Amino acid sequence: GVAMFVLTSAFAVVMPLATNLPLVPMATVAWGPGWTALALLAGWMLGSAASFALGRHARGWILARFPSVRRHADIDRLIHPRWRLASLVSLRMTFPVDVLSYALGLFSRSTGVGEVVLSTAIGAAPFAALFAWFPEMPPALQAAVLVGSVAVFALHLLWVLGAAREDA
Repeated sequence: GVAMFVLTSAFAVVMPLATNLPLVPMATVAWGPGWTALALLAGWMLGSAASFALGRHARGWILARFPSVRRHADIDRLIHPRWRLASLVSLRMTFPVDVLSYALGLFSRSTGVGEVVLSTAIGAAPFAALFAWFPEMPPALQAAVLVGSVAVFALHLLWVLGAAREDA
């Protein structure tokens, strides 16, 4: 069961439209939130390595057929050369695991699979813990997390839209 949960977590990263999050409450009941968070994180780490490898493998084909993509997808400019791991962790906490892993594989000339896996382990750990402990939380705390998440998203959206209006 644990191995299947890890594999479905990895598959959900490799295939972005797939998800195993509906299994998290059952896993939490079966193994507890700590083991569920670790299994979820292990799957995300495995999936991020696979997505990175697939992106790296497809890089030549995509850049040969779509050369203009190279100038629009310079992801290395988002990674501070002196603080690479901190930059990757920050990106990992900002972008979905699958999207970032594919983007790094396709467009980063300086990032390796080890950095991708380590940044996933550090940057995705809080989310794995939140997803695993959420079913165990009392309903009032679940509602507070939901309201807080929506509020943070709304503030971010207002900030981005406000910045876009200022640029126009």
